[in-house]
Amino acid sequence: MPDQKAQGLWLNGFSGRMGQEIAALLPKSSGGGFSLLGGSSENTGWEDFASQRGSIQLVMDFSTVAGNAQLLGELQGDVGGCRSILLGTTSLPQEQLEQWRRLAKSSKIAILLAPNTSLGISLALQAALAIVSPSLGEYLDIEISETHHRFKKDAPSGTALFLAERLARKIPQSQIVTNRQGERKKNEIGVHSLRGGGVVGEHVIHLLAEHEEICISHRVFSRSVFAQGALFLAERLQKHGPGFYELGDLT
Repeated sequence: MPDQKAQGLWLNGFSGRMGQEIAALLPKSSGGGFSLLGGSSENTGWEDFASQRGSIQLVMDFSTVAGNAQLLGELQGDVGGCRSILLGTTSLPQEQLEQWRRLAKSSKIAILLAPNTSLGISLALQAALAIVSPSLGEYLDIEISETHHRFKKDAPSGTALFLAERLARKIPQSQIVTNRQGERKKNEIGVHSLRGGGVVGEHVIHLLAEHEEICISHRVFSRSVFAQGALFLAERLQKHGPGFYELGDLT
């Protein structure tokens, strides 16, 4: 029987790699005091979700855009016992994100948008945000490069785009460019993708001036770091009040 003191966890995207890694990791760690109640994916598992709605305190979503929308629909108007949601699905459209923001406000729950759940990427983002400012935007050109294995389906990565979006907020009138043609324009933030080999993941934030460069790099050696980070972030999220948070807000 599950630990009665543990908080009920539901995994949306349970059949995917992240879902399976989190499920495998839970028995081997304290797991932040979470007990896995079940999982869902597109068109499966939703009857079980509905029947256990009152016991689910935390939801982790590592599914697809469609699977995320299905989860959103299930929670609209009735979040049951849920108090925290970790959104790990990448490439969510803005309108979908706005619906999650409204749900956090209307249902008074804590929601974290984390397109990359490694602790290191959060620290790298915090370091870059601490450096970049509107005044330094005149001095520094910002470029982001990312490298992944040859089989990765999206390019640029959701993490690289998220980093660019967060940094763009610090620079007035900045524009994110993913397919630059010709000369670099003022206040552009370029995002570049490399694909090949078996690289798990590498992201580099380049802050370039006329005669110097600051480089903030993050490299992943094992995919297990994402499952470990997801549990870490979920535990931190439990300690925050209702609201919509983003990667870098909790660490």
